[in-house]
Parts: sequence; structure tokens; C-alpha cells
Amino acid sequence: MGTVATSSSSQNGGSGSPTIEVNVTPSDPAATGNLDDLPVNVWITQASVAEAYVVPVDALVALSGGGYALEVAPAHGAHYLEAVTVGLFDDADGNVQVSGSGVYAGERVVVPQV
Repeated sequence: MGTVATSSSSQNGGSGSPTIEVNVTPSDPAATGNLDDLPVNVWITQASVAEAYVVPVDALVALSGGGYALEVAPAHGAHYLEAVTVGLFDDADGNVQVSGSGVYAGERVVVPQV
């Protein structure tokens, strides 16, 4: 894998997207067919958490005193805010890790429609 990103010139005279050369050797070369010099997208994971509670970033509610909450929507009863601590953000999928004493798997949270 290269260590320096380069930009090629675009057709309009500007610079193109930065790229880093990466050479990949497939474990089963016959499965790739006749592909040669194929562009790909790569996602690099910088950190991970096992068994985390994850919600869409849009579900976060900023609290006036600082911090965040989720608007929980129980099957029966009124909606309420549950304070959470945010952890890792997944920029690619728009999700965020949350934790808190009242956070449970399977809870329904409100996500505003865009």
C-alpha cells in the first residue's frame, strides 16, 4: 500500500480525487475473471466496539445543559428523553454508539424524517 496520496488532473484542468495505490492479491484469482486495473472503494476502520448499542445520528437530541438524549417511544405510554453518552461515530452509515443506564436493546427511538 502506498503512503502518499496523489491527485491526477481532471478533464477540466483541475485536480482529480486523491488516490493511494493499493495492490491486492485475491485468495482465489480465478474468481476475479478477466478484471484488470479496476477502480474500487475502500473503507478503513479506525476503531471498533464489540456489542455496542447503535442508533442513527439523527436520533440524538441535544440537551440544553449539554450532552445528548434519545427520544424513546415505548409501545405503550408517552415518549420520554433518555440521557445517553455517545461513543464512536460511523460516518459511512450515519450511526453512533450510545450508552447509558436506561439504554436497552430493542428500544424504539424517534428519528426525525428528513
